[in-house]
Amino acid sequence: MSNNLLARDNRTRTGMLVFAVGMFLGTFPAIALSCPFCVAVKPTLSQQRASADIVVFGELIETHEREQVFRVHQVIKGKQRIGNAEQLAVPAEVARGIGALVVLFATVSKDSTIGDARWSTVTMNETSLGYFIRSPSDRAPAKARLAYYARFLQHRDPLIAEDAYLEFGHAPFAEAVQVADHLPSEKLRAWITDPNVPQERKSFFALALGFPRTEDVHAENAAFLRKIILTPASDFRAGFAGVIGGYLLVAGEPGLELIEEHILTNPDAAEGDLRHVANALRSYYEFDRTVPPQRLAQSVRLLLTRPSLAARAIVDLGRWGDWGALSEVVALYDPAMRPPVALRRAIVGYLSACPLEEAEAALEKLRQGDPRGVAEAERFFQATGGGKS
Repeated sequence: MSNNLLARDNRTRTGMLVFAVGMFLGTFPAIALSCPFCVAVKPTLSQQRASADIVVFGELIETHEREQVFRVHQVIKGKQRIGNAEQLAVPAEVARGIGALVVLFATVSKDSTIGDARWSTVTMNETSLGYFIRSPSDRAPAKARLAYYARFLQHRDPLIAEDAYLEFGHAPFAEAVQVADHLPSEKLRAWITDPNVPQERKSFFALALGFPRTEDVHAENAAFLRKIILTPASDFRAGFAGVIGGYLLVAGEPGLELIEEHILTNPDAAEGDLRHVANALRSYYEFDRTVPPQRLAQSVRLLLTRPSLAARAIVDLGRWGDWGALSEVVALYDPAMRPPVALRRAIVGYLSACPLEEAEAALEKLRQGDPRGVAEAERFFQATGGGKS
């Protein structure tokens, strides 16, 4: 059988699935189906609206130790639940001044009354309330939805700016790409260099510079991202994975060569940059195939020489079916030294998934040299749904 990256026999596909379930999900966080470089750790306002049974715009008129009372100004959702109620009393969450404008969200189980509702609130002003009320339904076409939120990225109102960003953070990559024409490169570049823009948002802004554009804008964005990559850094650069991802999108394989030369093969490269590149390569494999998988795997192999990143590199090579790295992977397991747990599991998982006879022979040799270590790794795979088919 050929060692090529895209081996298609049933055993290989089964082995890759086993590796993905038993190793990738069990040891490392799963790749998000949404924006690969966004930090979206809480729901958007529209998601809260969609999941709530009751949504009300109200004004705080009384506050007590355990309860706050709101005058109902507008019922946005759930009129049949609250009827003509003019006031709502909900458990106190945060300190607010009388007159505060709030959107209240409530979920009510099927057989319960409003008195048993679970409430949450978001303080708003007239501007953010208008933004919220006009925001499209979650059922609206993705392009129309994201085009609306693109207008509010970095809005002067912090709540609006954060929520618009979160909408892109939760959106699948393929949907975000559809609104490239609503994400002007000039603004994105300005935001990336603005010290007042939250660092976690800059990763998405950098990635968006790689979305389809005219040829001249593409060239400008490539030069901008290249300059960031080539700028020396001795510490962790927040959002740098998005810079790498955007540059790969806009520059393709020549961009990968630059990343290899400047970071992956550079003995003085910052640890943070290496981790960002590892994240970017893993995500790029999922959302774009302009650079062939075989070529990406060559870059990932360079991480095998980095002790802190070798385990995750092996995981990716195994998930991608790059069995040509077999000898390099085996060489990292010294039975006499017993590798760290993550590395040991990665190597055993790779060998277990590999369909080549050499892999089985290598695994048996490791069993003899480190029976306890290999047995622990194999038990781990069995417990997480792995094991060789």
